[in-house]
Amino acid sequence: MVKLNPRRVDHENYDTPILYDREIDEYAHAVLKDYKPLLLKEPGKINFQHFLESYLGASIEYHDIFNDDPERPILAMTIYGCGEVKVFDRENGCVSRIKVPERTVIIDNAVMEPGKEGLALFSGIHEGGHIAMHWDVYSKILEDEVESSGRNASAVYCRRDNIEYIPKGIQKCKNEPPKNGANIKLIISLLPLQCLT
Repeated sequence: MVKLNPRRVDHENYDTPILYDREIDEYAHAVLKDYKPLLLKEPGKINFQHFLESYLGASIEYHDIFNDDPERPILAMTIYGCGEVKVFDRENGCVSRIKVPERTVIIDNAVMEPGKEGLALFSGIHEGGHIAMHWDVYSKILEDEVESSGRNASAVYCRRDNIEYIPKGIQKCKNEPPKNGANIKLIISLLPLQCLT
């Protein structure tokens, strides 16, 4: 896996990377070149399950992710530290907590329904962006949370409305060959990154 090596970081905020758009493009280009170089010459779909498991070394689980606010569904989440996550247990008709190992991506079952293949691809690659671009940042944040409160805050998740409100942070893969690498961007979120345009 190609490691993100930012030129600038915010030392007061867990060494959060500070990136220009072109640096994100360059990183995404390097990841695609390392993962599937043919995609840089011939457009094609990325199998997000393969990308997460084989390239990023993540595990994938599918559950009905529980959220206290049904108006703001959680599409997927990335688990940074071993912990428990609330899910809806359809079989027993109740909410329960399940133990989930570190470096696991949980995708909500609703995302995997027929006709939602684009949303599934987006959600899977988006969570892969969290792992690829800011695993170290979230790991430090969660480690501090455990030390200060004794709680195991293990998950980072993005709600559906975050996708619409952070246009600079979400970039889509182009289905066309790159022009000097500028067109290639992973579907990633820059929520914990500082982005300069």
